[in-house]
Amino acid sequence: MTDNTTELDFGTTAQKATDAEKLPVVLLALDQGRYDMARSLDELRALADANGMDAVAEVVQKRATPEAATLLGEGKVAEARLVCQNVNAAAAIFDGELTGSQIRNLSAALQVEVLDRTMLILEIFRARATTNEGKLQTELATLRYQLPRLQGLGLNARYGASTVGQVSAIKMCRSVMIKGLEALTTECLFAAREYGVEEEVLSSLHHSFPSLGWTGAFPDYLISRVAEHGIRRSEEMEEVVKTLRDVGSVGIMSEAIAKSQRQLPEQMAARSLSYRQLTPFDWKTLVARLK
Repeated sequence: MTDNTTELDFGTTAQKATDAEKLPVVLLALDQGRYDMARSLDELRALADANGMDAVAEVVQKRATPEAATLLGEGKVAEARLVCQNVNAAAAIFDGELTGSQIRNLSAALQVEVLDRTMLILEIFRARATTNEGKLQTELATLRYQLPRLQGLGLNARYGASTVGQVSAIKMCRSVMIKGLEALTTECLFAAREYGVEEEVLSSLHHSFPSLGWTGAFPDYLISRVAEHGIRRSEEMEEVVKTLRDVGSVGIMSEAIAKSQRQLPEQMAARSLSYRQLTPFDWKTLVARLK
């Protein structure tokens, strides 16, 4: 891929909440008097709940003509930003469809992730698909919807392949590598910390792979993904194992990755420790708090 090409993950920060803690979101709406706004927001609130989110506030503007850049007027956008800050919102959900540029403008103004109603519905379908065919269909539907919006964000979004199934295969194979690296880094550095040799290990890794940033923020990033999303990533790897076995692979490493991804968040939960309590994230601090 080129530097300005984005690999699509079909997910959002907001959707990745655990059952134990729903992520707070703010609902946004433009009321032009065309339908029952209260009922529509109730439906959107229910959709958010179904996707692991808690709609803690809403910002609605009655306005006949939408603002082209953000749909909401400048003053209402400023109000929404304050609301998002006050409730520590993880995302804002707009009750309607947004263009890519509108998503970009609202995200920049609110300083949180922004998604629209259709994106939320597609994610619910994706999360609840149980068969490989169903997952593929919802993934493709999401891709078709996301492509023009990602291009509106200034990204060079494109289909990964023209043959049905190849996009899922690419994503699956990539998961083995990325989630495996996260799990290996967590196990490696947690053990190194116990022996008091983490700096030497990181220096050695940096010497072998200087472009990755082992002596910088890279370890924190990898371990933070496990700490925040390990349960979900474990479940995804369990599906990868099933898919690998469909083509004759045993999936030994993928099965181990699934178990490893789950271990850290389970340890955190046993100590009533949430990821939010660890921000800004530092993996050494997490090791100390798990003792």
